[in-house]
Amino acid sequence: MAGYYQFRCRTLSPVRSPKLPCARLLQVLRPSLISPLVNEFDAPTFSIASDAGSAGGNRPWEPEECDTVLPHAPPHVKVVLGMLMNTGLDPSDALNLRRDQIDGETIWGVRGKTGVEVAIPIGPTLHAALKQAPQHDAPALLANSRGEQWTYNGFSTVWHRFKTGLEAEGLIQPGLTLKGLRHTVATTLREAGLDERRIADLLGQKTLSMARHYSRSANIAAKNRETMATLETENARRAQIVKPSAKSVKPKPKEISE
Repeated sequence: MAGYYQFRCRTLSPVRSPKLPCARLLQVLRPSLISPLVNEFDAPTFSIASDAGSAGGNRPWEPEECDTVLPHAPPHVKVVLGMLMNTGLDPSDALNLRRDQIDGETIWGVRGKTGVEVAIPIGPTLHAALKQAPQHDAPALLANSRGEQWTYNGFSTVWHRFKTGLEAEGLIQPGLTLKGLRHTVATTLREAGLDERRIADLLGQKTLSMARHYSRSANIAAKNRETMATLETENARRAQIVKPSAKSVKPKPKEISE
């Protein structure tokens, strides 16, 4: 439908450069024409709603935001958020994880954006989240409520709907993004005193030559176990400092003086 209106806009508009009228028309029509057709199981091939949040972009989440979001999340959404919070994986990489990528207590994978191998130890918090996740028969590690592997667009749609609901209830402020959880892990570890190289090893942020790449895999896995232990400790410390609050974050209306 949107493509049809874009075509009509281009053919009917007398303006030499129809980009502005088309863009405006699509902006108005998309929510009513496209959004009702989207659900978590039949995700679109286009982006419906940007997850960029506010002007802050993919900012790190505050501890109290994590503590508020997780208890309200449906089980099949909660386990994905738990994976992102406790590994620093890109959302697309996390959703593509297979069961056979877990070897003992380590997740082995390759970061899609850089092709760098990552070895992520499964800490106690993530282990508990995976154990509490709904059972399914999909080869993927994470699945939707029908037991089928998530698509990136499918989960993004469900996350956006869930997040918008929490915002409407006044439980969270706007600006939370899925990729912001990767920044959260990096920021938490940095504030805990870990050097950038160790954080980069966990997040797969450096492209290595193939020779060095495979020779360092075992060492990185061992070193990352210490890194993950630091993340667990720091998250526990933060949780004790900031307790979740059930109070609304909406600003109180100003009292009218007589």
